[in-house]
Amino acid sequence: MTEPRVQIPTLFGREWDSVIIATYGADLTFYERDLWRQISRTKNRLIFVDNRQLQRRLLEAESTSRFRHVNRSYVLAPLRSAGSAHAKMILLLSEDRGLLAVGSGNLGLDGYASQGECFTIYRWSDERSEHLHAFAAAKDFLEEMTARQLIDEIVKPRLQQAWEDAPWIYRSVGEVTSTVRHNLEQPLLDQLIDSIDNRPVSELVIHAPFYDRQCRALSELINQTQPQLLQILLQKRITSVDPLYLSQALSGASGQVEIRAVEAYESGTFLHAKFVIARLGSSDICLQGSPNISTAALLQDSLTGNIEIANLIEDTPGTFDHLISDLKDTAGPVEISSLDLSLAESDDDSREDEFALQVREVSWAPPQLTGIFQGVVNPPLDLIVGESRAEDVTWHLDHSQDGKTPFTAILGESVAAELDRVVVITFISNSNRKTAPTFPYHLNALIALSSGQGRTELLRRAGDFDLEDEEIEQLLVQLDEVLVVDGKSLWRMLKRKELEPAEDEESVTLCYDDLDWDAIRSHPKLAQYRTWNQSGQADPTGLEILLRSIADRFRSEVRRRSSEDTVDGVETDMGSDSLESFSQAIDAEDEQAEVESRRMSARTRIRRQFQTFIRRFVTGLAGVEFVQLVGPSVIVPSYVVFNHLCWKLAQLDLIDRSFVVDAQVELWKFFWGDAKKSSYFTSMSEAEQLASIDILDAHCAETVMLASAYQLYEIAYEFEDQDVVHVRDQWRSFLMHDLGGVCATSIHDAVKISRIGLDPLPIANFITSLVDLAKYTPDCEIIGLVAEIVSCPASAVHRKNRMVCRGEFGECFVDVFEIDDPLIKLTLSTILRLFSELASLLPKEKYLRVKHTQIGTVAFADYELSDGLWCELQTGEESEFDPPTPSTHPWDAVVAQLRRLEIR
Repeated sequence: MTEPRVQIPTLFGREWDSVIIATYGADLTFYERDLWRQISRTKNRLIFVDNRQLQRRLLEAESTSRFRHVNRSYVLAPLRSAGSAHAKMILLLSEDRGLLAVGSGNLGLDGYASQGECFTIYRWSDERSEHLHAFAAAKDFLEEMTARQLIDEIVKPRLQQAWEDAPWIYRSVGEVTSTVRHNLEQPLLDQLIDSIDNRPVSELVIHAPFYDRQCRALSELINQTQPQLLQILLQKRITSVDPLYLSQALSGASGQVEIRAVEAYESGTFLHAKFVIARLGSSDICLQGSPNISTAALLQDSLTGNIEIANLIEDTPGTFDHLISDLKDTAGPVEISSLDLSLAESDDDSREDEFALQVREVSWAPPQLTGIFQGVVNPPLDLIVGESRAEDVTWHLDHSQDGKTPFTAILGESVAAELDRVVVITFISNSNRKTAPTFPYHLNALIALSSGQGRTELLRRAGDFDLEDEEIEQLLVQLDEVLVVDGKSLWRMLKRKELEPAEDEESVTLCYDDLDWDAIRSHPKLAQYRTWNQSGQADPTGLEILLRSIADRFRSEVRRRSSEDTVDGVETDMGSDSLESFSQAIDAEDEQAEVESRRMSARTRIRRQFQTFIRRFVTGLAGVEFVQLVGPSVIVPSYVVFNHLCWKLAQLDLIDRSFVVDAQVELWKFFWGDAKKSSYFTSMSEAEQLASIDILDAHCAETVMLASAYQLYEIAYEFEDQDVVHVRDQWRSFLMHDLGGVCATSIHDAVKISRIGLDPLPIANFITSLVDLAKYTPDCEIIGLVAEIVSCPASAVHRKNRMVCRGEFGECFVDVFEIDDPLIKLTLSTILRLFSELASLLPKEKYLRVKHTQIGTVAFADYELSDGLWCELQTGEESEFDPPTPSTHPWDAVVAQLRRLEIR
């Protein structure tokens, strides 16, 4: 299990629900730059770090200015103890597995990727459960520190969330004694001696980079183990130890003593691993982890010494020999004097507090900054945000109790805007007492994070999808985390594993009665729908970020395209015509072809993933129970989001074109209704409808629908008539909706964002397309209408191109509707009704003609000559008439309104 050369960053490669790190020092630049990509999908990220080390790091102003995620996307929790919080541990948890690393390395490149460190790795899964004891010990270690109030209270729910997301960690370990040990209650040396249990120690091997000033821990270790052979491994000029006290300690050994100079095989490596190996003949015992050979680490518990964590493992002889063999013995046994050793000044030696005023639990929930001062504090106080003194601050200090003074500071708009960023703050009292710099906890962001909404960085760019393929896939993950899409989303809020769909991808039935609705309604993921427009400008929820992105990017695109009048030409350097250049071009084309092939594969995957995601929402809307349970506060913003998604994905060719026609029409049908079904909008109360209109207007929903209708018409036209009819019917329903009318501004904005390429889209073309969509009628519908009016089967109606004489226009070819059903008659009233309908359906046809092929009845209406005739050839009866006025439809008034916009 002990692995001295493990490359810790590789352990983060799988997806985890929680990443918990305990460390003495923390290189946050390494964490945010190098580890971030591997844990970006983790919703619960915590770092526990020694408070004094953190304070020293935050005093380096240059280092803090680069941070982007501290206490927003992960928790940075200071550990406040009498000694050093020296424990080093990595705990990775998910619902079905876990990984624990306990060792010597601090959070940083050297600590996590150096040959000079040593970790012991534990893994858990249902198939590999023998290490459960180690995870239980790590959990107890963290919970005990929170119980002692060594950690801020705000961190407790994050730890609790980690355990809830990995429920297996609560399982009983029985009578097993864990190999993971800490010194919160008992010194580690005592635990080592208890494990040896009076058995003779044939050999004791010790390696550590730091010893206490007088080598008291070493002396005690030797005295209590009395090894026959003692090996001390030291790194020349590097190991921190006083040579004089080292010699005195070794002189107390009753057995043989060997001092060996060791170094890593990789030149220049600092050997930071710490281990003690006791050979007992029938077994070996190893104490390996964070403790150095010092009084504070080995001889004291956490109340008077450091906080340490280690592995105390007994195994067969030789199990831990690799810890020694992985080090290079430079010269065999040597004299202490040849190693040029000295005692380095250690941070452990400086225990005094550097700041007269202490503060903890500093939290930011706009516009309030809250926290607790240690001691009695009286106003006025100065707040330093970054490097600037905050002017607009209103202080509220509670009465001091138990030596603590809780406070609330109400910040003005400009100060609040500055604090919205990741920035350190400092408090200074009127007596010039000041606190150490600290990063406040951004409460709203952390709450969203713990509920699975915290990965929102790509949501800010969802409005225009200006993303690489890999980012688009990550965006889909973030969308799924933020949005309540369907019943599965509700199931996952409570960590319920939903039933798997069948191979045909049909939805399964979820029993909503099994869910705890009180818990669901209070869950942050659902609560954000009730407060999305009340969060202000700071720490917005994932939903607010997404909706704001849609609105902002949409309006930005309209403004940008409004200002683009001309586009400069682009010069192209054709380069050399040499054979070498030609060869390079061919190589480049081959490379580009390979890249394009990979890109197309990724695009295919993205299309499939988004298609599944949108299908989930559309299917969810078909579930009456789901819609009723979540209510308008969820449905209306979700409609805005998914309508925008469909339009944008189709515009960027990131979704199957035939699928998006059906999906978007189903969205419209649900929200706006159709001829057969009333709309969701009309099912809401008047207050809900007014609130919905505000949401729709704020996010340009009408403009998106107009642009989508224009786009879907073009897409559907590539397929079957029924696809266009599907879009047309829903477009007509929208035109006839009770809200009525089409806003001119929406039309003009839709024209701008519907442009493809550099040339502007003429508004006349756009409106004509929408008018044509409303009036679109395929031949099968026209034939059906004729059959309905004359009361015959559609199979008896045929549309033929015949030559006729049109008076002054002479002979010309026209379409003739021929009826061959002998059981019907074409009366004059029937003909007038038929021509009225055909004139409406075929406005471009100026001459309409109908003929009964068996009875011989003929009729025509010439709209250019204002002439009409009905003639019964068998009886010779005929009647002249004025061509009837085209029939009207409910949507015609809005179509006329569109026409007027076209000519403005």
